[in-house]
Amino acid sequence: MLKSFKTNDIYIGSTIQTIKQRLSNHKADYKRCSQGKHHYNSCYEIVKHGDCYVELIKEVSCTKNQLLVLEGEEIIKNPRSINKRIAGHPQMYNSYNEYEKVRHDERLKDETYRKHKQQYASEYRINNLDYYYEKQKEWQNKNREHVNEYKRQWRLKQKEKIKI
Repeated sequence: MLKSFKTNDIYIGSTIQTIKQRLSNHKADYKRCSQGKHHYNSCYEIVKHGDCYVELIKEVSCTKNQLLVLEGEEIIKNPRSINKRIAGHPQMYNSYNEYEKVRHDERLKDETYRKHKQQYASEYRINNLDYYYEKQKEWQNKNREHVNEYKRQWRLKQKEKIKI
């Protein structure tokens, strides 16, 4: 967690480097960004104060993807975080509420799409009954022996059920 004594904001990140190396890289990247040679990162809002330091949240042994998920969870939990992007998610969010709203909207879109797709498939099948009827007949003719055996087995099972 990147902090400064001059602001209450925090920046949460993860790294496989040492904390000293990571802080050094943040400072070097900020310097290059101020010269127009590097892209902007929201952590620079803390680095620009000059008194920034790193506080270890937790040390874990995991894969990069697991690290991103853990980082994302920490960002979500902390309302003071100035992170513009939640780790492991391609979209940028300004707050946890915005992240939740986007997730909710995506779920609604998925549900709406699923319902639309089901209705379309149902209507298509009704509108093309002749086509499906012909396809079914073709399959039955090609697989006559299989169909007859299936029917025989079904009738035997029904007779057994009636006897019981």
